[in-house]
Amino acid sequence: MDDSSDGRITVNIAKRKLGGVGFLTNKRSICPYLAVSHVVKGGVAHETGLIQAGDVILEVNGKSLESVPYHKALEILDKVPTGEVMVIKIRAKAGFHAYLETAFDDKGTVKTVRKTRASSPLKTTPTNMNGEPLNCTSSRCLGSLMLPYGGDAPPKRPYGVPREPEEVIVQAKDFLQQYYGAMKLEDSPAHQQRFAEVMKEIEKNGTYDLTEKELIYGCRMAWRNASRCIGRIQWNKLQVFDARHMNTPSEMYEAIVKHIKYGTNKGNLRSTITGLSSKEAWPQRLPRLEYAVDSLRWLQTS
Repeated sequence: MDDSSDGRITVNIAKRKLGGVGFLTNKRSICPYLAVSHVVKGGVAHETGLIQAGDVILEVNGKSLESVPYHKALEILDKVPTGEVMVIKIRAKAGFHAYLETAFDDKGTVKTVRKTRASSPLKTTPTNMNGEPLNCTSSRCLGSLMLPYGGDAPPKRPYGVPREPEEVIVQAKDFLQQYYGAMKLEDSPAHQQRFAEVMKEIEKNGTYDLTEKELIYGCRMAWRNASRCIGRIQWNKLQVFDARHMNTPSEMYEAIVKHIKYGTNKGNLRSTITGLSSKEAWPQRLPRLEYAVDSLRWLQTS
């Protein structure tokens, strides 16, 4: 009997006239097809303790069974003469690793015993949706980052620095495909017309404005795709208020009050988000406003 580092062990069992090898077999759905279904109590396999239920039989007396049909493998096992010592190579069931150890029994006699332990989980490198590796560390996980265009996470864009028009075009095209695709209108005349309008606006201003319906869709998709948010199951119930047209302090105050009243709902909270215009559209005398209301969502589009 020997021990193998790959989880395969070889055991010697003498086939008896009564009870045979001391175990029953069944057919696996994949090769190798022959597996131990039950170890008979009092049989030779039970006495040695070297074979266990679930073991996969790989070889008998030097004959490989790894690609042999089930009935042929049974014939090879049955044709071994009674009294002959069978050399059987086996491995433990999936998820476990078998190995042999030499130990002393209660009487001080040296004995070979079988040990079975759970296999170590495979160490895999985390990848993004395109199969590209992520630069995760023991203290930082990038698995939940959305990188729809592949590669590593881009460097953080400094505040106030607009995206390059080329990047805006790529993301605008992708967003409009998702938006019209959700309505099963991808490549429709409406989609093509809206895309042409967006391209003209980007060419003129370097960016573009979402319609109210596009803003609502974008907010809901952003929440749905936030993989670390435990509350995103409610994404399709998110209430979006478009307040981008409000520029004066009094108008913004009204929008904030509306947001709070609707969201708090007298204690029965509702998922709510309010979108203001970008700060470039605000009067110079108006300071930048940022509000974070407990359990509510406040959005400043930029």
